[in-house]
Amino acid sequence: MVDGWTIEDGGLDPPAVGAVLSTWLVFQQGATPDRDHPEASALWAVADPLIDRSPTVGRDGRPDWTIILRGDGWSAIWHTERPVIGQVEVTGTLSVDCNSRAHAVRGRITRVRLITTTIRRVDDARGGWKAVPGTRRYTDIDTAPRWFEKTTDLGDGDVVDRHIGVLVELDLDDVPPAALRPRIWPGAVSGFGTDLWILDRELPVLARVREAAHAPVVSEHVFPAPALATGPWRRVFADSGGCWITGIDGVFRCVLRPDGSVESRRSDDRAAWRAVSHGDILLAVDRTLPGLQVDAQAAQVIPVELTERPARILRPDAPTVPVDLPDGAVQSLIATATGFAVLLRIREPNEGTVEFRIATVTLDGQVSVGSGFWIEERHAYPVFALDDPLLLLTRRSIFGVGDDSTAALVHTFPRPVLPSGGQAGHRIWLTMHRPDGTGGWWPVRGPADLPPRDAGKWLLALLDPVTLEPTTVIAVNDSQPGVTTTGDGSIWITDHHGIRVVHPDGTLQPLNLSDDPATP
Repeated sequence: MVDGWTIEDGGLDPPAVGAVLSTWLVFQQGATPDRDHPEASALWAVADPLIDRSPTVGRDGRPDWTIILRGDGWSAIWHTERPVIGQVEVTGTLSVDCNSRAHAVRGRITRVRLITTTIRRVDDARGGWKAVPGTRRYTDIDTAPRWFEKTTDLGDGDVVDRHIGVLVELDLDDVPPAALRPRIWPGAVSGFGTDLWILDRELPVLARVREAAHAPVVSEHVFPAPALATGPWRRVFADSGGCWITGIDGVFRCVLRPDGSVESRRSDDRAAWRAVSHGDILLAVDRTLPGLQVDAQAAQVIPVELTERPARILRPDAPTVPVDLPDGAVQSLIATATGFAVLLRIREPNEGTVEFRIATVTLDGQVSVGSGFWIEERHAYPVFALDDPLLLLTRRSIFGVGDDSTAALVHTFPRPVLPSGGQAGHRIWLTMHRPDGTGGWWPVRGPADLPPRDAGKWLLALLDPVTLEPTTVIAVNDSQPGVTTTGDGSIWITDHHGIRVVHPDGTLQPLNLSDDPATP
């Protein structure tokens, strides 16, 4: 199964018969394969629980274990309410999920079927549409569409047909060998002065590039941490004395020695899902998740609230300082002139309206909390976009933050952008679809100003901090690229294809870390 939005988002090129497809899969247990359920499969596989992930709490309050199913030439992530291990036989659906932690599946496409279903308008306060059970149809096609219908374009009828995705069949044997992995696959990136620090996307490998923008000299350092296959990414924060590395396996400090060598050590073993640095001072925040407790009498596992606060401030060679943030999910962090700003997602009383609050944190861990404010926007996941003035970026708008820590609308985009962006020096960066479908934003004067289509699936725009209009548009092959700056004003961008620099004069240049493939 390939949902239409996965293709529209750019995570997958439209599948075409005869093409080679490399992607990631998830498995959902359910329907038995028959004529009415051609999307279902009966699978023999080996179930391997992820040893670095404890069960999480699902929507119904039950625990979910994350399993990797490994078959002959394929693997898939499986979230299951009962832990399993070893050889299993399961029935259900394999779907594409570009955020899966399974290994990529590679095969030649032998068949593509367009999935059509009937949807009915929902007559309630929220409105919307709902699929009518038993109405799916499958039509053979040569190539999947690039864009699928939106419910806003379906007219005034109460019952309509809609294309929702495609069903793809793969031959796992009829494919050429995959390219060798590069020695360093650039992921997170951070610059300080003339130095650039680059993390490998999966391996505990850190590259330091000295005089990055002029006469780059690359050195490689390994730090004592596990490999994190296909994410989530670690992040790196550079400063005058070295850098911090943060991730789900803790916080590492890498110290730059006078001879150019790097010494690394683990500074904190708690996860840091979000982090930001102010010089060499780091604010790290773990997720506030409920724990699990066994109720023997009821024979079930129930969630309980954890009392430990997940936020803390770290300094080199100094004790960790706990930070008592108010309740709420941490949405975004940014360093300010006096410390840090923390955006908290408080509650969502109804669809399309979300309450937020901004907390300020001093460098010694003192917290002040602003008044709550609302953002009336569906799928509003704002991030800080600029520190001075303090701005928030959403998919549709830019908000300015006032002295009372509340936000007011200052700019609206012609069409929604992607939910990734932030600060690049004194400018704002964000990603967006190409303007060739209903999800795109036309940021420049005309088609001649856009990078060629084969240069990247998405577009990265750099915005002027005053006019909030695009000044530079670059093609990228990642909807959430790594972006940083060095002291000379150069902007560095990492995506799935490598790393490039935008020089202050606007010229674009790739950086070659190594010509060697992956070797010990």
